[in-house]
Amino acid sequence: MNDDIVTRTDLQVAEQDAIEEIYSRNAGEALDRQIAKARTELLRDLITRKLLVQQAETLFDIAKMQDSFIRQFRESQKIATNTELERVLKEEGFTFDEFKKKLIEINAPGSVIEMEVRGKIAVSDAEIEAYYRGHQKELATPDKVSYREILLKVGARTMGETIVLARKLAERAKSPGADFTALAGDESEVDAALRGVVLGPFTKGELAAPLEEAAFALGPGDISEPVVVGDTVHLLRVETREVSQVPPLDSLREKIAGDLERENYAAALEAYLKGLWQRAEVCVADEYMSRLPEEFRKYVKC
Repeated sequence: MNDDIVTRTDLQVAEQDAIEEIYSRNAGEALDRQIAKARTELLRDLITRKLLVQQAETLFDIAKMQDSFIRQFRESQKIATNTELERVLKEEGFTFDEFKKKLIEINAPGSVIEMEVRGKIAVSDAEIEAYYRGHQKELATPDKVSYREILLKVGARTMGETIVLARKLAERAKSPGADFTALAGDESEVDAALRGVVLGPFTKGELAAPLEEAAFALGPGDISEPVVVGDTVHLLRVETREVSQVPPLDSLREKIAGDLERENYAAALEAYLKGLWQRAEVCVADEYMSRLPEEFRKYVKC
């Protein structure tokens, strides 16, 4: 592309490195999916990195960039001089020029993206306010409820008898000075350690439908009518109840700005990279066209 080349060896090496990384992080179906994804995207990513390096050559003084990257590398590895670095590289089978080229290949793409994309992303107050107005449902805190319960099991009793017992217990629980926790400790037909404990908080969708309907209809301190769930009957006393509300804009401003910045960055990066492909002279051998994502094949000119 643009007089530069991604060789078969480049692709094979990148593929081997990617597969080793995928095997270290995945298993089963996820492993198969990630390997298939990597094989479809690797060639695109190699070409994209080449295009970004070429772009760096038009935007930056490459010699100064190399010097900067070498300085950073030496500092991170505690290597005092270039002479010492050359000695270390020689022991690893690299020349100094090969190392400088590799540093550019690794670091220049990020520098280009930082300058050409991320550095141009800004989120205005108007965008934040518009997002806040348009996403009230997503920004709202969820309804929450916590409660204690008395649970009765249908066994030796019939369902009707169990409901009658639950109603009698409800009357006792609602009487002046009644202690629901103590009553649950005596009457709830669950493990002793679970009797009368606070359950939750729960949000909508986390409880069985009959329990959810009953619990969210009550306020703190209220006691429900008997609630039938399968072969059990529940008596609930709501402890806490948080009603969904949208927090003030000022408390969400930083979060919204961050979300918008990430969203705008992702869109801008995609557009920028596709622009590089569109303007470049990219040629791919027929046997490797299937290794490109379909949306990028249209940019191949030969």
